[in-house]
Amino acid sequence: MSNHDDVGDIATMEGEADVAPKVVLPPPTLPASAGKWVKLNKEQVLKLLTEYNQSNRPIRQPWIKHLTGLMNEAKFLFSNPDVIAISKPNEKGIRKLINGQHRLTAFYDSNLEEAYFYIMEDVDEEVYNVADQGMKRTPADFYSKNIGTKPGETTEDGEPAVSHNKRVVTIALAMERMQGNDNLPTSLRFNPAAQASLAQVNRKHIEPILKLLKKTSDGYTTPVISCFCNAAKRYHLLNVLPLVLRYATEDWLNGSGKKNDPLKLLHQLIRGYNSGEKGSKRRAHDQQTMYGYAVAAIRSALCEQEHWVERLIASEKNFGDDANWERKILRNPSYQEPPADDVTANP
Repeated sequence: MSNHDDVGDIATMEGEADVAPKVVLPPPTLPASAGKWVKLNKEQVLKLLTEYNQSNRPIRQPWIKHLTGLMNEAKFLFSNPDVIAISKPNEKGIRKLINGQHRLTAFYDSNLEEAYFYIMEDVDEEVYNVADQGMKRTPADFYSKNIGTKPGETTEDGEPAVSHNKRVVTIALAMERMQGNDNLPTSLRFNPAAQASLAQVNRKHIEPILKLLKKTSDGYTTPVISCFCNAAKRYHLLNVLPLVLRYATEDWLNGSGKKNDPLKLLHQLIRGYNSGEKGSKRRAHDQQTMYGYAVAAIRSALCEQEHWVERLIASEKNFGDDANWERKILRNPSYQEPPADDVTANP
């Protein structure tokens, strides 16, 4: 064999090695019959939940409560073709409920007498091992869809729009929690679409403040930015954005600004907390406490300087809950009345 032939054989062998082997999948075991819509009553559902619900995962009671509430309020989408899957009989002739126990339990607990479910029978029992394992839609996914975010889109600052949208949703939920709803209602806690809607409602307050308070800022924390956003909801961006700008751009570390400026005190506290300074860690030991300091600082900063505090005292109240402070804020000569057509104006 010539050298030329050897080279040719080697090249052929290398080319063959680069070809990925073909994978031939066996045909799936299909149910004997296609799924169909079936109207079930309480008695039929009870049978499914007792006779067929063998070796299933534990029931999540908060999720049951959420679904039951939706059904009682006629908000549950029964037309969703997520199947109630029932296995084919095993060697003992027993069928098993593979998918749908939470929906069926919620229906049984609800005030409804009957409802339609999409049922598929004679499903291979191995399907249980892969059920509910898909990538679920997150609140940020719903929010991105609602505002029309395109794949690969970026913000003006070059941040991926998806990451930015996720941050907006996080802040919107923090705003809700910090206003005394630390335990979010079930209708919101288990509903990513509702969380996205909440973010959409608060977007007009969050976006302008996010542009000024960058994530890399020394004073950036979710409690602080959510507090600024809640203040903007109460007193309008006209009055709050100047405070945000001052908080974000003042050279506090060089001692600029007035000694008892509440925003300076807040910035020092948060910076100390982020750097692990023991005193700041001890004072602002959790997000709710940190939010309380931010309420006190922003509330003071909205007043005339004569009402500024020299030392931050964590507030246990939200904006508008203290009539005395509310009067001081509204009487500040620099306070701007929101436009008459602004439906978000509260005072």
